[in-house]
Amino acid sequence: MDEDASLAGEGLAREEIKKNVEAFIKQTKMVLHDNPDLIEIRKNSEWYDKLSAKDLLSLMSMVTHDRLMAREMFRKRIREKKKFTNTS
Repeated sequence: MDEDASLAGEGLAREEIKKNVEAFIKQTKMVLHDNPDLIEIRKNSEWYDKLSAKDLLSLMSMVTHDRLMAREMFRKRIREKKKFTNTS
């Protein structure tokens, strides 16, 4: 997926996500080995799906305008007048 698509909110297909996860796990095991004492694989959905609206807003409040502008990727999108969401 290109940078534009990832910032525009266009998600990956489940099969592509699964393929990416498997590749990441394979790479991680090359470093940490396949030792259950060293690595435990968890999914973000285990905690993210349980967030209340209040908790989600609290988490989102940690991202400020200054933090976004510190990243060249966001400055470039603003300069080029590209959108950040997939809404029109």
